[in-house]
Amino acid sequence: MAMKPHFSGALCALLVAVLSLSARGQNPQQAQGGPVPQDSTVAVVRAALQMPGADTARVAAYGCDELLACLRLGAKPAQWMADDKLEIWSVEEREASENGWVVFFNRQTDRPLAYVLGHVELGLPTCPGNYELTDALTGSWMPMGREVRIAPSGVLVVRYRSLD
Repeated sequence: MAMKPHFSGALCALLVAVLSLSARGQNPQQAQGGPVPQDSTVAVVRAALQMPGADTARVAAYGCDELLACLRLGAKPAQWMADDKLEIWSVEEREASENGWVVFFNRQTDRPLAYVLGHVELGLPTCPGNYELTDALTGSWMPMGREVRIAPSGVLVVRYRSLD
């Protein structure tokens, strides 16, 4: 029986936070007054996903609780898709697989990317299908079905939790 890869909780949290803030053009450190290049946020999210060559110590230094949760609680990350415009990764919590993170990397360097956050697009079942979605980088609530814009070369980390 094939098992679905899982991401660590801290990794997912990191990804959600980085992606959300990048979609708005900032990251947690920028929100606190210090400028942080967008490529730095993307690097931290990739570290939270424990990608080869990434420095996971950067996740703690970044200061986003959700990304740390993804790193620490998430199972092995699974790549859903990758093309010249978009790269999507999913990480389920090891102890609660109905919860997790979905990370979107906009590979376009010259334009934002629009994406609708629906059950299918997030890889979530519709029955039961009652989920709470938050932008992991900002903590902002995100309604199901919402269209989001991911900045050029940016990242969006969506934290999902089952309410069923």
